[in-house]
Amino acid sequence: MYYNMKISCYNKDYYLFEQVTKDTVCSNVLCFLFYMPSKKVKNIRGEQFGDLIVIEFSHCTDKGDAYWRCICKCGNEKTILGAALRRKATLSCGCFQKEKAKEHLRALAKKRITHGMGQTRFYNTWYHMVERCTIRGRKDNKNYIDRGITVETQWLDFNCFMKDMYVPYLEHCKIYGERETELDRINNNAGYSRLNCRWATKIQQARNKRTNTFIEWQGERYCIAEWSERTGICQYAISKRLRRGWTVGKALTTPVRAV
Repeated sequence: MYYNMKISCYNKDYYLFEQVTKDTVCSNVLCFLFYMPSKKVKNIRGEQFGDLIVIEFSHCTDKGDAYWRCICKCGNEKTILGAALRRKATLSCGCFQKEKAKEHLRALAKKRITHGMGQTRFYNTWYHMVERCTIRGRKDNKNYIDRGITVETQWLDFNCFMKDMYVPYLEHCKIYGERETELDRINNNAGYSRLNCRWATKIQQARNKRTNTFIEWQGERYCIAEWSERTGICQYAISKRLRRGWTVGKALTTPVRAV
């Protein structure tokens, strides 16, 4: 019968997957053998689940949940919860979802023929917007997919995105130039949609990041850098005043004393 077995030796814990009996004795007198609370672990070594083949037992949590080291058909190795494998909740290392998303983008890309915009900066803006919100396995997933940032259904079709945003794009480019025209979400915690997107300069986009500190005063809300421009008081002075407990109005209106 198979059990998950934990051996504590020299203040280190080792998790083994062995066939044990009541006569099993540790050879080291300094070791103490502990059995996980009557939880049997099914041996699935060598079995295949979707694109994954189980190589060997990896470890077990304090709750007795067994994890197994698996290899995917793409060559990647990944440690996966045994229960997730048996439930067929996990059938690949993640490459399946990534490839599925790429196929979706390739299908969308075929529409280049109908609009002739395939080589434009406007089209690349749309393409990268969809890509970072639909493909898992990217380094920026934590900033988009993991935060629930999505693209509204209509905008998955480039022609719909073009209908909503192309004229404002041209108007913005005419004033600021194409290189200073970036797609910006007004509310950084919401997804890409007609009501939540605008064209902005790189400076405007940088000032709209969620990592900035925003101050609201007299019905207007800006980051400290923009308040500095509007009041003529340096950013450092505004920040220092607020940290000292000054009111917003006093921090933004009191002139800096000449040195």
